[in-house]
Amino acid sequence: MRKQKFYVVWKGHRTGVFDSWEECLLQTINFSNPKYKSFKTRREAEYAYTGVDKGENVGGFESKLPEEYLKLIGNPVLESISIYGTGDRETGIVEYQGVNTSTGEIIFKNGPFSEGNFNIIEFIALVHALAYCKQNQLDYPIYCNRKKALKWIDQKRCMTSQSRNETNQKLFELIDRANNWLRQNNFINKVIKWEEKAWGQSHAYFQPDLKLITSEIEHPKSYLNVIIRIIYVLALEDGCFYIGQTQKSSFERRMKEHFDLERKSRKSVWVQEHKAVKVLETSEFKGTVPEGEILENEKTLQYMRIHGIDKVRGGYYCVANYNEILKCLQAHGHNIINNKLIYQ
Repeated sequence: MRKQKFYVVWKGHRTGVFDSWEECLLQTINFSNPKYKSFKTRREAEYAYTGVDKGENVGGFESKLPEEYLKLIGNPVLESISIYGTGDRETGIVEYQGVNTSTGEIIFKNGPFSEGNFNIIEFIALVHALAYCKQNQLDYPIYCNRKKALKWIDQKRCMTSQSRNETNQKLFELIDRANNWLRQNNFINKVIKWEEKAWGQSHAYFQPDLKLITSEIEHPKSYLNVIIRIIYVLALEDGCFYIGQTQKSSFERRMKEHFDLERKSRKSVWVQEHKAVKVLETSEFKGTVPEGEILENEKTLQYMRIHGIDKVRGGYYCVANYNEILKCLQAHGHNIINNKLIYQ
């Protein structure tokens, strides 16, 4: 009797994990440049679909660390929870989620909140995960991206120097709750740094929907300041492009961040994956952050129409994964034919 195989489809009419070749075939037939692969177990297939499989280089990630380092680090524990905090650095708007590391299923998600930072939001997410595990009697390890957030867990307190005010009151209420929970509870779960250089992007990674955020949250006053801003286009390796915006006074610093080969923490994931080659285009305007987002999105869509959606990221459309960018574009009402946006 032939053993059952499981199939991952990354590029097809539908994407995901499928239980039979017939289902996989339906998703890939008559689809331009489909991407799929078979696996012996569902667990392996689900693991591959989340984006990390160093042995087979599935999901496009291949660690550049020496083999002896990779053996020392080992593989992540799949029966675990991964948390991720994200947001907009310029405005301080943040949110977080926790997922099942093996399947990518979202367990909890919270935000957005004003005037936070990534260390604070991942600390809150870690405590949320610890409380979830204790409530459900789970001994899962919990993965986190921020070393400082892990240190605060050890100290049983968020040690941020950020000041409380009316705008970030909701965020600080969560910090207070997290601090109180740590004081009043013991836990058995290990909290561990996600080794991005060895394993690739966190399985909990997600790109914030800034359009949704701008409609749901009261922004700090700086968000609506009318100042001189710059929309810029970077030419990247592999014929790729990245579109961004920043204050004119911050432009030089922002370019140093993009072109710094060692420092990744303040770069777009897209620029991390395709190194910056040169500044291709800049344009100045006087306006607010939301007005800049409109221009940034228009420029991104313009480049996508010319070069294809697999080569361009920027604005609302920053998520690196091809399937996710398709979903994002379609959610915003755009039509795609043969990898190109079509005019509407």
